[in-house]
Amino acid sequence: MKRSEKRELPRRSSRFSERFTFETFVVGPSNQLAAAAAMAVADQPGRIYNPLFIYGGTGLGKTHLLHAIGNRVLERDPTMRVVYTSAEQFLNEFLYQLRRGRMDEFRRKYREELDILLVDDIQTLRKKEETQNEFFHTFNDLHDAGKAIVLTSDIHPNELPNIEARLKTRFASGLTADIYEPPYEVRLAIIKRKAELDRVFLPDDVAQFIASNITRSVREMEGALTRLVAHSSLTGRPLTVRYAEEVLRDLLPMRQALSIEQIQKVVARYYGLTPEDLVGNKRLRPIARGRAVAMYFCRKLIPDASFPAIGQGFGGKHHTTVMSAVEKVSAERASNPAFARELEEIERQIAG
Repeated sequence: MKRSEKRELPRRSSRFSERFTFETFVVGPSNQLAAAAAMAVADQPGRIYNPLFIYGGTGLGKTHLLHAIGNRVLERDPTMRVVYTSAEQFLNEFLYQLRRGRMDEFRRKYREELDILLVDDIQTLRKKEETQNEFFHTFNDLHDAGKAIVLTSDIHPNELPNIEARLKTRFASGLTADIYEPPYEVRLAIIKRKAELDRVFLPDDVAQFIASNITRSVREMEGALTRLVAHSSLTGRPLTVRYAEEVLRDLLPMRQALSIEQIQKVVARYYGLTPEDLVGNKRLRPIARGRAVAMYFCRKLIPDASFPAIGQGFGGKHHTTVMSAVEKVSAERASNPAFARELEEIERQIAG
């Protein structure tokens, strides 16, 4: 088809979110391959990694990457015809057009009048055998014509239940790239980027709290921030860790009631100290550091622990000593990735 003819065809781009671009996608070890492959496909559609199959748990960024591909392709060449759909929508359109006797129209849309096909949640295709057959021929026609295909799923193509073997083979014939739960540093970067895009001033300790406690998916973490900001705006209350605990309590992992003594034991064991070292007055650097970390976690993980109460639990330390320790640990966590990982591991051990 000539380029002049292509310009006359409708461009299906209205469904791409302007927020979902490669620039707003936070890259880390958990998604680096998928992000790089998606960008390569956007830059050379149909000529590299065809098909590209991205898989991983819900809410980890697969849909973001599909939108990013669409946005980048159309930014570079507005005449490109990009179709974005879900497997569920493909199924519904197929059945609707089949009942109406308008399969020619359906096939023009998905096989001819496009340059790139982006399909989300391909695992839902398992519902109908006839739909799988239609998608099989759609895939073959597009691939044979050198048109780009990008698919996402919650699991590897070889593990898709009730999907025909011939489809699994084709899904895995290009490049498969997984996305898994991001580590703490990436979660923190994501939540800060979300706040920046929303033009919200988010205190570092609140960002750290969200990144530390909501770990299942990026979508859930971003939703938590949206909820917290909305509550703060409507009630006029400042964004603090205590307020975040209150607003997000149903999203936070269930914890048994912790005591100061339990936290002291875990922190002391981690640093090769004794609980008595933390409660005492020795100011040797390793002991002082362990004591500060233990105070930090007492404040962070025990909802009703005031600074004076924590001070009493550490041998009668003044509440200003506790405040200073918590502030220093929070600041170093924000600026030192290695220390942040250390704290994340300690918190996991405290949680048991």
